[in-house]
Amino acid sequence: MALKKLALPLSETRKLLSMLEARCKVEIIIPATMRRALDISGKYGFSWYDSLIVASALGAGCDTIYTEDMHHGQILEGS
Repeated sequence: MALKKLALPLSETRKLLSMLEARCKVEIIIPATMRRALDISGKYGFSWYDSLIVASALGAGCDTIYTEDMHHGQILEGS
């Protein structure tokens, strides 16, 4: 996204990535997360990548996702 949509040079994208890594928890995608993403995609009609984001966030215990692809205040999987 940073390289294309934001048109950031590679050096600035690397700085942005380093900043995000320092401030954010990184979750590894495991098969159980992929299975949950498939369930979410089928249930809510989300794209694969959106479903994977939601499944990862739920697995990590997140209670809020900021996105332009979902409705404000939407509750998913009871969370």
